[in-house]
Amino acid sequence: MSSRLRVLVCYGGRSAEHDVSCVSAAAVAAGLNPGRYEVVPVAITRDGRWLAPGAEVVEKARAAGPGAALPVTGEPLGPFGPQGEGGANGAGGAA
Repeated sequence: MSSRLRVLVCYGGRSAEHDVSCVSAAAVAAGLNPGRYEVVPVAITRDGRWLAPGAEVVEKARAAGPGAALPVTGEPLGPFGPQGEGGANGAGGAA
């Protein structure tokens, strides 16, 4: 069992601040000590789909340095509606 604390970093979303959120999430994820924290990124697309990009995006952000943005890519998570509520799966279909 890992002694690292798992931290969910949720970013992106439907708002006009989508791009700012991606850069902010990269800064937060890169700033967490990997020896103490396991960062679990969760991306939200502009149309409200929730995605699991994987831990490798955090490593890429650390390597890229300041100003990097976490990508909004990955495997769909769900079921979530466009605002994160239940009722529709990640692909937008009915639950």
